[in-house]
Amino acid sequence: MTLFGFILSIIAMAGILLYLLRTRYKEVMSEINAMGTAEIISTRAEFFGMSSKGFTQIRGSGILALFQETIAFIMLFPRTTVHIQRGSIISVTVQRSFLGKTKFKKLMVIRYTDDTGREEECAWLVENLQDWLTLLENHYQLQ
Repeated sequence: MTLFGFILSIIAMAGILLYLLRTRYKEVMSEINAMGTAEIISTRAEFFGMSSKGFTQIRGSGILALFQETIAFIMLFPRTTVHIQRGSIISVTVQRSFLGKTKFKKLMVIRYTDDTGREEECAWLVENLQDWLTLLENHYQLQ
């Protein structure tokens, strides 16, 4: 394969990956929109994980939305979903790291009781952190 052929192959693969990413993003956005009217949506939320799954889980980007009854997150790749009932939220905190992972930016950490009655924590890096905190501060203890 020539250098030119190699470069064309790389460009073609990048185009295919971009197409797949856009398609997946549209699918996830449709799923979020089907859940109802959101109070706030972060379209570039980065999931830092769930405390019960430990350090080895993969961090990933997706869409995070706050609805009247739930907070919903759908990660683009790999497919991961998190649904938190708003009534189960114990606290919302701001930290710079979670499960040993950091980007040296403020993360929103939500502590809640899961469906089994066990306390759980999830963390996200969101582009509109202050808007999230403003909407949540009326309902939950912010620390």
